[in-house]
Amino acid sequence: MGDMTTQLMNLAGRRAAITLLARNPMVACCIEEAARMYRKVGLTVNEAVSSGTMLDAGDRLLSAEGDAASVHLIWRTGSALVEFASGVAGRTRQLVEKARAENPAITVAGTRKHPPYMKKVALKASWPAVACPIAPACPIPF
Repeated sequence: MGDMTTQLMNLAGRRAAITLLARNPMVACCIEEAARMYRKVGLTVNEAVSSGTMLDAGDRLLSAEGDAASVHLIWRTGSALVEFASGVAGRTRQLVEKARAENPAITVAGTRKHPPYMKKVALKASWPAVACPIAPACPIPF
């Protein structure tokens, strides 16, 4: 198991740790899914914040440890998911805050159009900001 780095550097069987940190203030999203991915490849997840958590630069989102081959196998996929979803969550929260500054009773609704296979991620990413994916169906329980 592992990727090219694991094989070229002979990392299989060695212990490794991974920690995802916030580079900027952000809204965490899809941490639970990333943690599940890490567990599926045999890593032990030591710390994971909940989706919707506001973080400052330097705060931990997720930390895990296990076989280095497993870390190299999953790190990019897990971090890309968290980066994408947290980016959507953060921008959505900014939009909702600006709209509510003008009209506290406003409902912010998102589109039902998402990239293929991304619907659940996109909906989850908009949910922490209390933006409704479809106005008539608001609120959607997750």
